[in-house]
Formats: sequence, C-alpha cells, structure tokens
Amino acid sequence: MEMSERKIHQPKYITSQQGMGLPNTTKSAELIDANTLVTTEIWNEMDKPWTQSGITTANKGYKWITKWEVGKNYVITGNIDDKGNLLSYYCDICSSVERNGDNFSFTDWYLDVFLPVGGVPVTADKVVSLLKSGELLIGFPPTRE
Repeated sequence: MEMSERKIHQPKYITSQQGMGLPNTTKSAELIDANTLVTTEIWNEMDKPWTQSGITTANKGYKWITKWEVGKNYVITGNIDDKGNLLSYYCDICSSVERNGDNFSFTDWYLDVFLPVGGVPVTADKVVSLLKSGELLIGFPPTRE
C-alpha cells in the first residue's frame, strides 16, 4: 500500500461505558480509586478475527482489559486470548482522560503503540495487577501534576 493510500482517522470520542471494542462484547468495570477504572471486555461471536501485525487480538472468548486514569494522555489495553495467554498491549495516545460520574472518557488521536508479547500465559488478574501497579509505564516519562 502506498503512503498516499493509507487512511487517516479523525479523532474519536470514546467512553468506558461503550468500551474499546464493538458492541458485541460483554463489558464489566472495576473502580480502583476515584481516578482509576479497569474495564474488561469479553468478545462474543465475530464475523472474522481482528489482527494487528499478524497477531489475532480479538476473537470469540478473547478479553480486552483496559486501564483508564484521569489526567493521563494514554489508555492501556491488554489483549488476552481464549486460553488465557497475554498476546499484546495496546496503548491509545489520547486527550487527557476525564471522569464524568461513573463514566471515563477521552478523545482517541489514533497515535497508538502496539506491543506484542508473544502469547505469554497469564491470568486476567495478572494483567489487572500489572495495570494497577504501573509496571507497564517504565518506558513512559512521568507526567507533571
């Protein structure tokens, strides 16, 4: 594909209640503290799997676990297959995450970071634990408060 043929996405407003995936996911949320929400989406039936860089990131039974933090300019999602293997992390670079009642939101700028991890066996609890601990943020510079 020529560079001139690539599609440029317009910024998109995304909320924690609508989720990161399509409407065919089963969604749940856990409020960690007043400024942090972790959502889980389990994919239902799909016409065909979604792939990113040759890695299937969404298919029936796959989970997306996403950490939303007020004031941050990124939202991190762990992609887990139907066998419990961590496949990748996906980081949306975005406007500052905001909280409005029970809903967290941001404008996705489509400047994303995709980190494949090679199908490491992990539980969903471990991904939530990593997201809560901030261990994934070692490569990100600290933000000014």
